[in-house]
Amino acid sequence: MSQTKTQKLFNIRGEFIMKKNLMAKTISALTAAVFMMGALAGCGKAAEEQEASIFEKVIEEEAVAKAGPEVFDVAFGEQQADSNYQKYTDPKGWSVTYDPAYINVMSQDDEVFFVYTGDCAGSNVIEAYYEPVFSAKDLVDATVKSWGNASAIQTESTFPGTEDVTGHLAMLPPTEEGSGLYEAIIARDYKGGCLVFETTGHNSGDDEMDMLVSDNLSMVIDSITFC
Repeated sequence: MSQTKTQKLFNIRGEFIMKKNLMAKTISALTAAVFMMGALAGCGKAAEEQEASIFEKVIEEEAVAKAGPEVFDVAFGEQQADSNYQKYTDPKGWSVTYDPAYINVMSQDDEVFFVYTGDCAGSNVIEAYYEPVFSAKDLVDATVKSWGNASAIQTESTFPGTEDVTGHLAMLPPTEEGSGLYEAIIARDYKGGCLVFETTGHNSGDDEMDMLVSDNLSMVIDSITFC
């Protein structure tokens, strides 16, 4: 996939479903990028077919993105109304929505963990925390460096729950062989430091299982709001 097309994905807000072995169905551009890039590494389709199916759906959903945050929020609100979702509110001034049937929320010191509890290939968890010293960019840069892997993908786009705040994102997709482990980090400058969401996940290769995992992890980040 060309750099131009990859960049385009990070700028789209909308929901789309990727095909065989793609883990992501998301409703925010940053989250779409995280889970899509992880899934592409394990996909058995030809790259051209993947690219065509992805961008056909992206074009279809651009209307949602262009319609503005009001339309996006209404769509998400309708999903919430038909569910038993719960809301986590953090003392640092942000909140997220999650499905307690699949996500367990745990706090330890200044960190919050959103742990997927359904059937999955390995641990699938989002760790959220406030970093008081480093900027978002510096922290993401340092994380990518610590991965020490040339396949890491790094970019920036609008942070979920905002209209004009830069989000810094990096993704380490799974290798074609191995446990299916992937890692991701999304951060924004916040209150003199930065707010960080780190994802550790595992791609099983089972489409239905992976989709359910990604739906629930995506929901957490997609639903970020600020007081």
